[in-house]
Order: sequence, then structure tokens, then C-alpha cells
Amino acid sequence: MPTAPGFVPFIDALVNRIVIGEADVNSAEGAPRVEFRTRGTDTVGATVFGPDPRESDLTPATPALVTTAFGGRDRVEVLSASALSAERFSGTRRADASAILLILALLLAAIELAVATRTR
Repeated sequence: MPTAPGFVPFIDALVNRIVIGEADVNSAEGAPRVEFRTRGTDTVGATVFGPDPRESDLTPATPALVTTAFGGRDRVEVLSASALSAERFSGTRRADASAILLILALLLAAIELAVATRTR
């Protein structure tokens, strides 16, 4: 999304124009394509005709399809729901490191305080 400050009011005005019926919302059928609307050299809109039906398919993928998509059995392991819940917080590689980071931050603050008081 654009980071310009005027973008959000622009979207708000555009949506409100559509809601109250000032702006036309057209529906059309045709061959799959993207049609751009231009005014001069500026693109002012785009219409997608016949999007790929796979983009709207919300059925869960099979574990075999997911494994294949991520590079095969040697690179990924797809867990069942019960195996995932068992693995979520087990193992040392998923240990909480916040205590170690807090100790390091306090140690660094103490060193910084010591250096600051000695240089005065």
C-alpha cells in the first residue's frame, strides 16, 4: 500500500462514493485477462476478468501436496493436529530465551553506567 498520507482519505472517499451510488461498479464477463483504465499516462483503474478459480479455492491442501510444494520429505515434515499440539512447546530448540536476554541487557546497562560514571 502507498505510504502517502493522502492515501487513506482517498480510499475512504472512493469507498463512500461506491456505497452511496455515485461511482459505477460494473460487472463484465470475458476471457481471462487484466484490463487497465488509463487517463493520459496515468493508470486510474484495473479490471480482472475471469480470475483463476484456484485463487478462490479454500479447501485445505492434502499433506502430500504440502510436502511436495515445500520440497519433499527430506526438507519438510507435515504434522497432524495432535502431533502439532504435542510438538509446539517441547524440545530444547524452542526454549524461552527472554531470561537470558534480560540478564544480558541488565549487564550491558551496568557496564554502560560504570563507563559513564568513570568518564565524568
